[in-house]
Formats: sequence, structure tokens, C-alpha cells
Amino acid sequence: MTTVPTRRLFLSFLVLLWLGLFVTGCGISGETGRYSVTVINQHHHVVESGQTLIGNTVLIGGTLVLEEGAVHHGPVTVFAGDALISGQVMGDLTVLGGTAALTGTAEITGDVAAADGTLTRDAGTAVRGGITDEPNPVATLERSTQPRAPAERALWFLVGVTVMASLAWLTARLAPRPLRRAGTAATDFPVISGALGALVLVSALPLVVSMIFTLFLIPVAVIVLVGFGATVVYGLLATGRALGVRMIRRLGWALSPPRTAALGTAVLVVCLQTIGLVPFVGAAVTGIVIVVSVGAVFLTGFGLRGYRPPDDEIEEDSARGASA
Repeated sequence: MTTVPTRRLFLSFLVLLWLGLFVTGCGISGETGRYSVTVINQHHHVVESGQTLIGNTVLIGGTLVLEEGAVHHGPVTVFAGDALISGQVMGDLTVLGGTAALTGTAEITGDVAAADGTLTRDAGTAVRGGITDEPNPVATLERSTQPRAPAERALWFLVGVTVMASLAWLTARLAPRPLRRAGTAATDFPVISGALGALVLVSALPLVVSMIFTLFLIPVAVIVLVGFGATVVYGLLATGRALGVRMIRRLGWALSPPRTAALGTAVLVVCLQTIGLVPFVGAAVTGIVIVVSVGAVFLTGFGLRGYRPPDDEIEEDSARGASA
């Protein structure tokens, strides 16, 4: 049986591990004493001369302008949109799409890497680290002109459902309480879980990308990706278990906890696969489920403790119920 001190040590280790990875990847000076993430997806954003932006900036749309004399502490990752940099970036610049232009007054203290999109550098641009400018670094795989046969698609669909249901059954047998706690957080507190899951995803993605472009951190990036993938699977299993509990209650069935988790997970995977056939809507629904599931896992410390809302919220709810 896991004792309370052991659980606390395990949670402390997880927190220290994630904080250590963030500090390693963000490249922010310890003198700032704070960290933030800025996500730009639309409109025109200007960091004027004399201003300082601290944290990790992710550009997925719109325009980012860093004027001459402006300072950005932390890495800049461009997935889409336009970035015009004339000031100083104290970190790495990674271009995975869109357009990034460095003027003659720009200074990049870290590495500059372009895996796709457009990267232009004027004469006089100061880059302290290495420069990797490859328009198509990933080899293009030859795609078959023949679509996958329906029988083959059905086979892979059944294999995926069976694997997930089996994992749910095994996890419910080995760790029933952690799975229940994480699933309860996902279904009872979806907004809080979704907010935390979105924060984790937004923070982890640029971190992993920056580590991939750093040669000696590639093994760490692989470990983080594997761990994050396991976290996503665990979150889906927990959400499937909670769904299974609600299903058997409505149907009046009597199933063991492992079978309940397997049934709920199988139904969840089938629903996500079916909705995924609808363009845009399927991807949005699947993304929301994954974000909420991941957030619930972190909210409960991987199920090692249950989540309870703050006492003031409980008191407010009690007061509202009494007044009603």
C-alpha cells in the first residue's frame, strides 16, 4: 500500500521534473523570477522599443512585431502567421510555418532553426547560436494512390478499440482508485480540467520543439513525448471508466470495475472515431476530450489524490442551496 509520505514524494518528484524541463527549454534568465506563455493566433501585436516580453511566445496566426530596442526573454516559436524581428530575442527562434523576417538590427542569442515556412535574414543580423535553415528537412513519404480498403480500416479500428479496452481493464485492476479519481475530475470538473490541460499543452509543445532542435536534448524530448503520450492514454482510460460507470447505472447492469472501465473506454473510442469522420467538428471534439482528460490527470496528481474545489466555492454553493 502506498503511504501518504510516499505519495507526497512522488508528487514532488513529478512537479520538480516538469519545472526542470520548463527551465531547461525556455532559456529564461533566473533573474526575472517569473515565467509566462504568450500565444498569438490573430490580430497585429507590437512589442515597442524599450518594452520587455518575458516567457515563451507561440505564434499560430496574426502578426508579431518586435521593434528595434525591444527585448524578448525566452524562445519564439512560429507555427503560422508573420513575425518581424528587429529587436533582441534572448532565446531560440524556431520557424515551423508561416514567415519570420530578421532585420539588420535583430539579435538572437540562441539558435535559429527553420523546418518549414519562410525565414529571411538581412545583412547585419546577429545570431549567437547555430543556424539551421532547411525548407524540407523531413523526407516526403510516397503515398499510395489507392485508398485503404474498408476491410483494412475496419480491422485497424477494431484493433484500436480492443487495445484501449484491454488497457482500461488492466489499469482498473492494478490501480482502481487513481483511475477513478482522475475520471471523476474529468467528468465533474470539465472546465477546470480543460483549462489546466490547455495550459499544459501550450507550455509543453514549444518546449519539446525547442529541445528537438537542440542536439543533446533530443533524448530528453523523446522521453517527454513518450511520457506525454502515456499521460494522454491514461487520461482517456480514466474518462472512459467514468463514462462506463454512468452507463451501467442508467442501464441497471452489474459489472465489475475492470469490465466497467473496459466498456466505457471502448464506447468512448468508438464515439471519438465516429465523430472524427466529420471534418473540423471531429477534430475539435477529440481535442476537447484529450485536453480535459490530460487536465484531469494533472489536477489529481495522476490519480494519487482526489480533487476538491476551494472551500469558498463549496460555501457559496451551500449558501445558494440554503437560500433556494
